[in-house]
Amino acid sequence: MTASTAGNPIVRVAIVAIPASTASSLFGLRETLNSVGVAFETFITKEPAAPRFDVFFVGTSTDAFACVSGVEIRPEHSVDSAPEADIVVSSGMVVPITDPSSGFDPRMVEWVAAQHAAGKQVVSSCSGALLLAEAGLLDGKEATTHWVLRDLFRTLYPQILLRLERNLCCADREHRVVTTGGATAWQELAL
Repeated sequence: MTASTAGNPIVRVAIVAIPASTASSLFGLRETLNSVGVAFETFITKEPAAPRFDVFFVGTSTDAFACVSGVEIRPEHSVDSAPEADIVVSSGMVVPITDPSSGFDPRMVEWVAAQHAAGKQVVSSCSGALLLAEAGLLDGKEATTHWVLRDLFRTLYPQILLRLERNLCCADREHRVVTTGGATAWQELAL
């Protein structure tokens, strides 16, 4: 946690933003986390806002692109210049079912792996687990994802212990790698 507001630490969250990302999970996560310490205080208690999260998008560049649902995304930071984050999130995405790795720029895969190696918590919602799998973060660990990816995971990532019956799965005791299943699992992840 790198900063504070009114004595409360601010958690910095980097959300991976790539063309395969779904707008609903990108913006849903961002809006939900950015409202903590702000929305309730502003609308209900009239206390001063004290944000608890600083959420930003990280892409392979800062150039605008249309995500899979056609919404324009403009990452604030690139993998080459992203500020330090406490948590890295791989949100829901749509990638070719026959070759999911073709939807990932190797620079993003390397950046996610490097963030974990640097001690950051790396989490995913829904199909975002594919990026964590590509980065090798789920090897030999329990993970969950959207049920439609069951056969793909068993074929391409047999070293991952897939636990589709779980909606939230912590891969280690420290909770440094967390995966969630289902299209709207980003909501549970945010909570």
